[in-house]
Amino acid sequence: PYLPFLSSAILSPVIGTTRGGIETACDALRGKYARLDPTSFEAGSLELAVAESEAELRGAELLMATCLEHLESDEMRSTDKLGFAKRWAHLRRDKTYAVKLCNSAMDRLMQCLGTFGLNARTLPQLYWRDLNAMSTHMDVRWDTMLRPSGQLTLARKSD
Repeated sequence: PYLPFLSSAILSPVIGTTRGGIETACDALRGKYARLDPTSFEAGSLELAVAESEAELRGAELLMATCLEHLESDEMRSTDKLGFAKRWAHLRRDKTYAVKLCNSAMDRLMQCLGTFGLNARTLPQLYWRDLNAMSTHMDVRWDTMLRPSGQLTLARKSD
């Protein structure tokens, strides 16, 4: 009965690390942005990258909130084994996708930072490294966590 809770514990650190990474990356990008012509393509690209990364973080936060609501619902305590298997598969899919959104948000900003961002002593690089390490955890591995949800969806018979 504790497995869904324990395997979802990684979501909060992933979200927090992403939030910190975005903040420090934006701090680092502000100097570069200030030197650009506001109407330039590069300035627009930075604005879009930051906005998209913030949107991905927000999407991950909403998925995390939904996952936590489902964990606390009576449905997850149901004794119906097939129903639990479906809910568990979808919960694993959603939390894994939340982590993927966080990775995408940080990867995009690291690309904007260029070689400066890859310096081992910069805060964005430290957040990015930690996020990548958390993303390899067995409870959020993309290939193994999404397959059960896809299998259940494909196995459904149409009405």
